[in-house]
Amino acid sequence: MQPYFKHATHCLLLTIALIVIQAITVAILPPPNTDIFQSFEPDFTSFVAVSFIEATVIYFLIIRIRLSSQRYAVIKKAGIVFVMYWGSKYLQMQIEALFFLNIWQTEPIMNLSALTFILWSGLLTSIVFSVFAAFLSHSKTDESHPISAVPLKPLVIIMIATLYVFLYMSAGSLLVALTPSEPFANTYGDLSGVPTWLPVFQFLRGLLWAAIAWWVFRFHSNQHDPRITLSVCFWLFPAAQLLMPSPLMQEQLRLAHFLEMTSSMFIFGWVTAWIFSGTRNSLWRLSWRS
Repeated sequence: MQPYFKHATHCLLLTIALIVIQAITVAILPPPNTDIFQSFEPDFTSFVAVSFIEATVIYFLIIRIRLSSQRYAVIKKAGIVFVMYWGSKYLQMQIEALFFLNIWQTEPIMNLSALTFILWSGLLTSIVFSVFAAFLSHSKTDESHPISAVPLKPLVIIMIATLYVFLYMSAGSLLVALTPSEPFANTYGDLSGVPTWLPVFQFLRGLLWAAIAWWVFRFHSNQHDPRITLSVCFWLFPAAQLLMPSPLMQEQLRLAHFLEMTSSMFIFGWVTAWIFSGTRNSLWRLSWRS
């Protein structure tokens, strides 16, 4: 029972830390000067629940990290966690929000102060929490392990980015089918038509997803399945926040987005790790040869 108690304690401490860090970050930053956020009342229960989910996934990621040297191990682990947490929860979702709520809209929804607040709050939270999580989970008894080289082959990256575009478009169709017209129109009602460059834009995001996956995959333990790790991280980091009420989305649209991301990002993480593993098919094995 001792290992389970240790894991549960770490998850609880990480949850408390994440709640405190987010609260301090919001308190020290200038509030966004927009009626959308100022009139919004956050739900503390869902905030705690989402913080627990994210903290648990962070711990799940950290215990699967293996380093070739324990020198500066805390800093290295913090960097790995930061890339995954900030990249998948904040950076990618901020790009998506900026695209849908400002660039694609006939009239932008978020002003500069709101964009600045979202950017800095996510960045500061991710930096502080990643360092704390790495420090908390570090042990002097951690052993060094050789790291297998994972070449960043252009063909592999293009395959992953193309896969992302396919899953994104397919999940988008599912979102439209699941969402009633009223909540969809309240958020996306002023979209100025589907741009022809949307697949190109999502392909570029797919390249960024591939880079995030590659960075984490190269430090992943050989004793655990990286498909599970990437699937869980790529699914819950961007999707868990949709379980909280948002001033930008009605409840039906949020839940539809959650189902959309569950169906697409879990599959995307699984297949991406499978491609990087290069062991399932001779086609992938050929792609690793120099």
